[in-house]
Amino acid sequence: MGVICGMKPLSFLSALLLLLPISFAHNVTVYFFWGEGCPHCAEMKQFFSALQQKYPIELVSLEVYYNDTNRELLYKFFDAYNVKIKAVPVVFIGNESFLGFSDVIADQIESKISYCTSYGCISPYDYVMSSVSPSSPSSSSSSHRSLLLFVGIAFVAIALVIYFLRG
Repeated sequence: MGVICGMKPLSFLSALLLLLPISFAHNVTVYFFWGEGCPHCAEMKQFFSALQQKYPIELVSLEVYYNDTNRELLYKFFDAYNVKIKAVPVVFIGNESFLGFSDVIADQIESKISYCTSYGCISPYDYVMSSVSPSSPSSSSSSHRSLLLFVGIAFVAIALVIYFLRG
């Protein structure tokens, strides 16, 4: 029976199968609007620093007190997400918004990020710019890429199993 880099075929296949879930982690785009001098915003920044160590987050952090362009974008987000209370910190992930900062909100944000990491979610910017309905869970192109990746990895795994079983 063949050996790959000093590994027995079964060990190699086991290692390959352990890596499968890692390859399906979706990057999550998070829009975080904050204001300079806002104490809750500073807490939220620290929270995201820790989350970025745990999840594949693309954090778009935008200051709105002193930046008119960012503030105008924030109001587009407020309108698209139907946010009634206009304040910071505010976070947009997929089709949801989170206003303020507390332990409960932190748990809700982490739960949403975990969901989006596993299943994929639309980028908040794409959501705002395309006027997608709030019930849309994710973009179809992301789903197609995941499916193609899964099929490709499954094909390689099956080919390796057949190769090693034949000797």
